[in-house]
Amino acid sequence: MNNNIEVKTVLVTPEMAQDILDNQLYERQRSMREKHVKMLENSIIDGLFVQFTSISWAVKTGETPKLIDGQHRLKAIAKSGIPANFVEVFYPCENDEDVAKVFAYLDQNKKRTSFDGANSFGAFDGVDIPKVHLRSFAASLNLIGANSISAISPKKLPHEITALSAEYATEAEEYYKIIGGNVDKELGQKMRHAICFALFMVAYKGNPARCIEFFKAVASMEGGAKSPSMKCALFLLRGEQRNRDQRTIALRYVAKCYNLHYSGQSAGRVLTAKPFKLAGTEYTVK
Repeated sequence: MNNNIEVKTVLVTPEMAQDILDNQLYERQRSMREKHVKMLENSIIDGLFVQFTSISWAVKTGETPKLIDGQHRLKAIAKSGIPANFVEVFYPCENDEDVAKVFAYLDQNKKRTSFDGANSFGAFDGVDIPKVHLRSFAASLNLIGANSISAISPKKLPHEITALSAEYATEAEEYYKIIGGNVDKELGQKMRHAICFALFMVAYKGNPARCIEFFKAVASMEGGAKSPSMKCALFLLRGEQRNRDQRTIALRYVAKCYNLHYSGQSAGRVLTAKPFKLAGTEYTVK
């Protein structure tokens, strides 16, 4: 990517804004946030919108420029029916990787998730699970990358998430096979949490067969649950360690797998018969 950035002003009409969104929007843009669009639309109607706000383009030689920043502003222009002045910034790019880098790192104060940034690099193109689970997968890679299941783990950069995605793609698909089927709705939501994703994937590295059997037992609610309000013992991973539900105890073994993995030891030795007995499965050690 060269440094010959071009800047110019333009009056964008509602028709122009909609045409850009229909035909020139960067295909890896994050999802549109309707509440933000509505807020901008109201500011335009009330005459409070700041004129000459910037919108940004990625320009590859011989190709139509792609809008990489400004989709919410243009959507608000289109919906309000009122034109506005903008400063257009054009970033010359030599290839798709350059476009991805500009998109991922541009305007970092915006609310972007681990998924949004890494998706611009094509991090999840080869991972065959639905988007809602991909978002959990992306968040779990932050935890794995930070060697921590803490909720305050620092975010990894998009290219780091991309590398981890390739490493853990198989594990993510195996986990989806367990939680994406006929699972209780409340339980499924809890098992989709990033911490659960991370624990499964690391435990899977240590002992795939036993890890799958254990999580299947949890997903099918076999054994351990003592009341309808305790369908899922995974709340242990949210810090609720006082409860003595059998599957809560079992999941501590999975948590141990996480710690062992990052201390350079094999997680497989922890997944013995005991966790499966506590989870109510038929598993026996041969």
